[in-house]
Parts: sequence; C-alpha cells; structure tokens
Amino acid sequence: MNEAHIEHYEKIQEMLMTDGWKNVEKELSELIEAIGSIEAVKNSDELFYKKGQLNIANLILNLPHTVDSALDVLKEDSQDD
Repeated sequence: MNEAHIEHYEKIQEMLMTDGWKNVEKELSELIEAIGSIEAVKNSDELFYKKGQLNIANLILNLPHTVDSALDVLKEDSQDD
C-alpha cells in the first residue's frame, strides 16, 4: 500500500512542476492580495466569507510543502519495513 501512496504523491509533484500549476499559484496569490484588505467588510458574513476564501487559497498554495512532507514520511516508513 505504501508504494501506491508514494506513486500518488510523486504524480502530484510532477503536476506541481507544470506551467499550469505556476499559473494557478499566480492567480491565487493575486486573489489573496485582492482579498487581503478587510477594512471594507460590512458585516460578519462577509468577513467569514473572505476568511474562507483565504483559507482555501492558502491551503492550495501550500500543497507543494504538504506533498513533500507526506512523501518524505512515506519514504521513511517504506525504508523501515
């Protein structure tokens, strides 16, 4: 099962090296910059909406680090077996 997980994360790493992914990162960074200011927020619903947007954008932007960490753990575990 570990080999299947390793292959899964290695495929994600390959995807993260594409120009398409770099475009996604650029778009999300621009979105975060546009959302960043909360001075114009009119109510708590709008504030929570912006918070959700930022959380999702940051989750996606952190995917490379998440994948690298998961792959390191899986590879260490497979060496222990």
